[in-house]
Parts: sequence; structure tokens; C-alpha cells
Amino acid sequence: MTDSKKRLILKLNQFIETNLSNSELSPDTICLELGISRSQLHRILIEETKLSISLYIRKIRIEKAKSLLSTTQLRISEVADAVGITNPSNFSKYFFEEFDISPSDFKKLIEENEYVEKQYAQGQSIAVLPFVNMSNDIEQEYFSDGITEEIINALAQVPTLKVVGRTSSFSFKNKNTDLRKIGALLNVNYILEGSVRQSGKKLRITAQLIKVEDGFHLWSEKFDRDLQDVFEIQDEISLTILDEVKIKLFGNEKQTLLKRNTKNTEAYQLYLKGLFYYNKLSGKEAFYKAIAYFEEALLLEPNYAAVYSSIAACYIQLWFFAQVPPKQSIEKAKTAIQKALAFDPDSAENQIRDAHMKMWYDWDFKAAGKIFESALSKNPNSIEGHLYYGFFWGFSGKFDLAHQHFSKALDLDPLAMINQISAAFCYWWEGNLDECLVQTQKIIDFKPYFWGGYYVSSLALLERFQFQELIPTIEKATLLYPNYLTMCFKGIAYTFSGQTAKAQKVMAELETNPDRYPISHHDIGQFYIALGDFEKGHYHWDKALDQHEGRMLFIHIFFRKAKFFKSHPRFEHFFKVIEAILEEK
Repeated sequence: MTDSKKRLILKLNQFIETNLSNSELSPDTICLELGISRSQLHRILIEETKLSISLYIRKIRIEKAKSLLSTTQLRISEVADAVGITNPSNFSKYFFEEFDISPSDFKKLIEENEYVEKQYAQGQSIAVLPFVNMSNDIEQEYFSDGITEEIINALAQVPTLKVVGRTSSFSFKNKNTDLRKIGALLNVNYILEGSVRQSGKKLRITAQLIKVEDGFHLWSEKFDRDLQDVFEIQDEISLTILDEVKIKLFGNEKQTLLKRNTKNTEAYQLYLKGLFYYNKLSGKEAFYKAIAYFEEALLLEPNYAAVYSSIAACYIQLWFFAQVPPKQSIEKAKTAIQKALAFDPDSAENQIRDAHMKMWYDWDFKAAGKIFESALSKNPNSIEGHLYYGFFWGFSGKFDLAHQHFSKALDLDPLAMINQISAAFCYWWEGNLDECLVQTQKIIDFKPYFWGGYYVSSLALLERFQFQELIPTIEKATLLYPNYLTMCFKGIAYTFSGQTAKAQKVMAELETNPDRYPISHHDIGQFYIALGDFEKGHYHWDKALDQHEGRMLFIHIFFRKAKFFKSHPRFEHFFKVIEAILEEK
């Protein structure tokens, strides 16, 4: 957009907002004020916003209405008058068309969220530690872990209770850590611990709810039941916890808390086995083993929405981290998401997986944003929801909101490396390299064998041309996690530091080991560009763009200091395409 067009649209917006309550405000009046013909204004708005003059005025009115409903106590009819839409049915119609929610439902949602934030701030918080497997069979570990995770997921549906995520809770598995120390590290005031013993069809589950402040046992119970009663036991534990910490359920919260996708205990056990291998996050073999168990569960329960959602999560991981080519993962992930939504359309988890793919693969940010908003209104405790919504706002250039959601994910799961590294990555993304390096050093100090801290630190070091620190840092990341992402970046670091022979050696290893390093066209293309082989770089970036590889969305950030390259005749169109996609939000 040219500077003259920017000034015109700014003046247009100011005039409309000044006269917002005037229901008779017409395009002709506006054109007279701006000193421009109606046809000229129409042409500019169509070019820049794809909206006619009338629709543009309506859009500003409706967006202002949303703001008023969010921040004032005005009634809906008063808001409609304030924005110059005097017909109530038209107001409801326009609002729904813009935001996919009616004004009354939106107002109700705002009021509920205000209640949630007030209650959440009062400090009701809990960590559910991994239930101990008391069975003689180590193979039963999946069952005790799975029951723990199911209780975490159920409690997380309660908006007014902070529930620490699985990763942080499970970091204390098989460790005899003092409960007060755990409470301090996770910033919670209650801890649930227990044990599980399964023998054939018989089940014994014990559970104790402990107040961190004084170590007092608020509640303890032992359940000796049949295996088929496992669902009722989990529900009883969850409801008792809420009663003990004085949390009252409202509306359909109890129904959501007790929601089950199956009553088939055999299918449920297969699902838990799949989760056991998925949660290892240890590479292709574990993900495919998880998928195999999930598919077995579907043979017994074909409508098991949570299983489809988990299959999608496996394929998303395999795709995003370049462990398998897109043709082996993308369509399977998307198909699984659609089936999960078909069987459980109101699930926040299913919606978040859908929004994730719409953002990272479809590059449909407008649709993704609406779905994220809907999902987080259903489950404000969704760690994945806040994490990916943080990326959404980062792509929007609104880093204050990005940091807000990354921080919320970190608060809910403080020991999860993905949350820690995403918060640090956001500083690199916005160009705050000093803070990025501060945060990555904290991650490295906390977990020196985690590759992510070194990798993100390398991004900042390269941009600052600190090659002496960069080379050992990216070499450490590659040693800890040798995949296409780290290998290509190591090669780029060698290239820019003048170690061309080492860079060529890395390229040769990638080219001769396609099975070990499934190709990422973005990464290898970027590596070729660094080496000066623009023909191969262009070829791979063209493939990456065609296959919607997620990291292509960052090329204008990675090359933000290389303006000469962004305007290079062979590569300029890549930057224009990505920037156009990001501007469509």
C-alpha cells in the first residue's frame, strides 16, 4: 500500500469513527469530506480491503460494536444505536456474519470470561502427579499414566481451576520430591497423588488430595472395583477434588467434565497405550506405534473422537518436524481432524487441532483465529490453545498478545520445554535479540541436554554475527537432535563464518542420507541459498511454497537484515507471496 493510500484510509477511518452514530452517513458525504470521487474511493478500497464503501463502513461499525460489548455495560440495543445500526435484526445479522457469533452470545461469553478470570485469580490451582503403577507388570505403566492424564484433562475443563499440564506434572515421576517443593516449582496450592493396581479385570485405585501450604490431607480414598468401573472412579475423583477446593460448577461445566467418548474399556485401554507412546515424543518409531494402538481402538469404537484427534496429533508432529514427507502425513492428519470434529464438534481440543492445521499448513489465518477464539472460550486452560494462539498473534505482528498467550501456556505447564522455547523464540521473532539470548540461556541452564535452547540461541547469534559463540552452540543443538532443521542451520552457520568446506560436508551428508534426514525443502533451500547455489535454492523453496511448509512463513524474518536478497529477481516473489498471506489476516 502506498503512503498516499495509507493516509487516505487513515483519514477515512477517523471520519467514519467520528460520525459512527450517524445512521445516515453515506458514501457521498464521506467522498465530499475526503475530496475524492466515489469511483476512486471504491477502487482503492476494493484493491486494499476487497470491500465496497458501504461494506467497509459496516465493518468499522461492527468492529466498534464488538469493542463496546467487550468493554462497557451498554445493552445490545444501545450498542447498535451507538454504531449507527438502528435495525436490531440487521445488527444481529451483520455481527454474526463478521464474527460467527450472535451479539447476545458474545455478550454472554464476555461476562462468563470475566467471571472465570476473577475466580482464576483467587488462586485455586492443582497439580496431578503421575499415579504410581503398583502392578507387578511394568507393561501396565501405560494404564497408571493414562488415568493420571485423563484426570488432568477432565479437571482442565473447569475454567476457574488452574491445572498444571501433563509435562510438568510427569517431570516428577519416580522422584521422591518433597510436595512443598513441587508446589512451589509449579505454583499450585493443591496436589493430587495416587496409585493404580490392575490384576486381570480387578482394579484398585487410591487417591489423596493434599494442601501444599501445610501438607494436610484434605481427602483420601481407596477404590476396589471392576475394570469396567474405571470411568466412574475417575469422575468421582474429579468431582470430589472440586468439592474439596470449593469450586462450584456452572452451566454445562459438569457435563463437559464428565464427558466420555467411549464406554468400551478395551478400546479405552488401547487409547491409553497409544497416548503412552505419543507422549514419549521420541521420534518416528514411537509415533507410528501410537498410531497402531489408536487404529486398534477404532476397530472396537469407530466413533471414538479422542482417538482421531490423537492420530491427528501424531501426524502433525511427524510432518512439522520433518520426520516424514508431507505426502505421508498431511492428508492423514486433516482426515483425522475432520472425523474427530464430526463425532465431537464442541471439543476444544479438536477445534485447536483444526486451527493448528489451518494456520500452519492451510495458511488460512482468518479461519484459524476464529477457531482459536472459540476453543479457548470453551477451555481457557488449554495449553496447546494458548501456545498456538501465541504463534497466531506473532504472525499478526502483535507481539504483546503473542507473549501474553505464550506466558499463559508457560504458567499452565512451566516445565514443558516447548512452552519455554516458544516464549524465547518470540523474542527473536520480534527482533529483541538480547532478551532472546537471556531466555535461551535460562533454558540451557535448566535443561542442558535439550536441543531447543541451543537452536533458538543460534538464531539470535547468527543475526548478531557472533560466529565465535554461534558455531559451538549450533553444533551442540545438532549433536542433541540431528535432523534437517539443525543440520541445515549448522551448514548455514559454517557458510557465513567462512568454513565452506565444513558446510559442503554437511550438505553431502544430507544429500546422501535421505532416509535418515527426511527432506525439508525450506531448510535445504535456505542452505543452498547460503552456499550461493541460487538455482537449487529456488527449486527447493518453490517446492516448500507449493507444499505449504510451515517454516516458509518466517523467511521475511530470517532475512530481515538482507534487504538486497529480499528484492533479488529470483527470490522476490517468495517474500511477496508470504507477506501477502500474512496480511490477509
